Amino acid sequence: MAEETRERVLAPKGSSKTINLGGRSVTAFAAVHHSGAGPGLLLISDRDTLDAGIEARANLFGQEGYSVLAVPNGLTASDIVEAAQVLRDLPATEEKIAAVAHGDGGMLALQAATDAKFEAVIVFDVMPLAGEN
Repeated sequence: MAEETRERVLAPKGSSKTINLGGRSVTAFAAVHHSGAGPGLLLISDRDTLDAGIEARANLFGQEGYSVLAVPNGLTASDIVEAAQVLRDLPATEEKIAAVAHGDGGMLALQAATDAKFEAVIVFDVMPLAGEN
């Protein structure tokens, strides 16, 4: 019995975009599913800049069907609320949004969760929650 093979359609690679948060310009990274729309996912880095790892993660989530906006750490909770609104306003974002955050970015996501109206917040390696050594 021959196996059926299907070509996997990958999302186009995301791109950097400048957004206004808290009255200043911030470099973000946006990635979208090949269908052009999906639920929103705000990806918050654990670093003050967006590195290749975060961009690759944003592209992966984009391939899985999300409209992704990645932002650096070093922002305030109110900046995260604004970033959530920027994500909502993207034409590719439909339905509700969630946040995935790393390190100190996780604390920002948790602090902003109610005002940003996140449906879910997933955080990794948040030291103040785990206890400091």
